[in-house]
Amino acid sequence: MRFNKINKKPESKIFNKKNVIGLIIVFVMVSSLLAVWQGSSTSLDNYNDFRFKADSNNQIFGKINDKWIQFNYHPTSLDKINVSDYVIPTLKNSKMVYITFEPTDKNIKDVELMRFQIRDSFMNEFNMYPYVGVTNNTGNYQALPFIDCNNATQFVPVIYIKSYNETLILNENNCIYLYASDGFEFNAILDRIRYGLYDVMN
Repeated sequence: MRFNKINKKPESKIFNKKNVIGLIIVFVMVSSLLAVWQGSSTSLDNYNDFRFKADSNNQIFGKINDKWIQFNYHPTSLDKINVSDYVIPTLKNSKMVYITFEPTDKNIKDVELMRFQIRDSFMNEFNMYPYVGVTNNTGNYQALPFIDCNNATQFVPVIYIKSYNETLILNENNCIYLYASDGFEFNAILDRIRYGLYDVMN
């Protein structure tokens, strides 16, 4: 008795057993990476139609003009900061600002850090030119010019950084006082101003 020989179809070079197993492994790895990436950021509540998220280090990011911009605080954490009328409009109408402080301030390190942060933010984010001075140019600050609220004008306001037991942003005749009790509060004030300039907050 003769048996007909059954011819096996040639195995596909693309979909052979070895390649299929490899594809499954790659799929599992990519899925795991995507899960880790998605888990590294957390969506936060929107604020005035702006989207927010936090990364694994609890840094806050807001999507503004199609870019994710980093902040220290979500806007809802800053709603209670007392901000005078015309602070934000005054800054928006200015291409240059004076920044000043007292060299004898009890929290001089926090004040110094704040003035550097304001300077960098205004220059890099808002195309404003900051000119730094002090209210008393003696000691280590002899090289800085004397600037106080008398230098403030409608188009070149003065930002006066000062320690205080409350967190306030006040505008008096184009002199904008930034009052805070420590470095954390100064960071909150800077974020509040940035949100205002980005039109996230009023």
